[in-house]
Amino acid sequence: MFDTDDGSLVAVQGAQLVDADALAQLSKMPAHETVVLVPRELLLEYAKKVQDGVAG
Repeated sequence: MFDTDDGSLVAVQGAQLVDADALAQLSKMPAHETVVLVPRELLLEYAKKVQDGVAG
């Protein structure tokens, strides 16, 4: 996970979700977006860094 230069967005790197059934459950997702799979632990670690003021 990476903060953008202005800090308004977070870039997430992960494996693309390609399971058709799982994608079908995301019917409200805009066509220009995609879904990536991110380990839960990575999200928790990033949230802790944000709380501590050291995300980047």
